[in-house]
Amino acid sequence: MTSASWMQTVITVFLTVACSLSILGTSLCDFARFPREVGLDILMPRNIEIGFWGRSGYTYWRNYEGIWQVGVCYAYTEKNTEVFDSAFTAARVFSILTPIFALVTSLILCSAGYQPRMMKLLCIPLLLTTLFSGLTLLIFSSAVCDTNNWAWPEYFKRQSCELGSGGIVVIVNTILFFLSTVMLFFMARALESSSEEVPEYIPGDSAAIEAAKDDEEVPEAPMEEEVAVAKEEE
Repeated sequence: MTSASWMQTVITVFLTVACSLSILGTSLCDFARFPREVGLDILMPRNIEIGFWGRSGYTYWRNYEGIWQVGVCYAYTEKNTEVFDSAFTAARVFSILTPIFALVTSLILCSAGYQPRMMKLLCIPLLLTTLFSGLTLLIFSSAVCDTNNWAWPEYFKRQSCELGSGGIVVIVNTILFFLSTVMLFFMARALESSSEEVPEYIPGDSAAIEAAKDDEEVPEAPMEEEVAVAKEEE
């Protein structure tokens, strides 16, 4: 396997893994979490975890052995929309744009056959994908990360959220997007420099033979006086 094909494989794997992690990290309810128990009522969830599309909670399941507390993910309802400020909305939009840009860029990159010029152009949307992935962390500056802004403040202690498992996943895929962008750019430069090098002479190469013939010195034509002297001597 050549260095170019090896680099193509690494970039493809990085983009595939980063895109999958982006979808996984932003679709779960544990993007951010509150660091300690915040529920003061048995009917309210104790360890709150929040995401872009829902929050964690608990439901109770009864059987012959007793009552079991089961963690579930509740989708946001209209009652929760008052905490959705501009920062949360922007982070949610970026969480949607990130996998879309990543998928489109990957498909164009594979269909273009890793041409140097196209690879350099695709570094721009891939860099935007990295930026969008990082901007999903705006959720931590939004009102949804403050328990005082929720619809049931009487059940909560005032605190802010911290990084959850989904947020860690998004940070990892952001790093992978950035590494893919850097590798793609340097790979394009390497392919351009290799294509500009003068090809070595290969025996039997018709182009090289023709070039060699053109470089040969053409013998000078004999002068008229020398021709006349040669005829007299004959």
